[in-house]
Amino acid sequence: MSSAVANRETLVVIGGGIAGVTCASECARLLLDSLDDDAEAFKSKHRVVLLAGGRVLKLVSDPVRVTENVEHFSVVERPIHDLDKASSQSSQAEEDKWWQSFTRCVEIVHGVVTRVDTQRKAIEYRDEVSGS
Repeated sequence: MSSAVANRETLVVIGGGIAGVTCASECARLLLDSLDDDAEAFKSKHRVVLLAGGRVLKLVSDPVRVTENVEHFSVVERPIHDLDKASSQSSQAEEDKWWQSFTRCVEIVHGVVTRVDTQRKAIEYRDEVSGS
């Protein structure tokens, strides 16, 4: 591992629900915006990891502001195992574009947290793919 990769700042978001996916997405977007949308600079300085234990990730779709503090939206579920596959349905083109952008900057790990060590700033998890 190169020293540049070893010195990257890592942000871990736990949970593949709406809040976790949105948090990881916004953190990645803000960090990327601060680097003028330079994906290579982003990858050399930052690492955003979404640690999700479920079989699907959930995201907000078609948000509509109803009042200043209320939005109406749909929830879209995307199976973790086929995140890299683009949909063949044209109705999902916007969703696929969002996922491609999301997965460009956010590393998705399928696992369940078993321990959080705040002293070492470390998270231990059980890998849900291999079971270890």
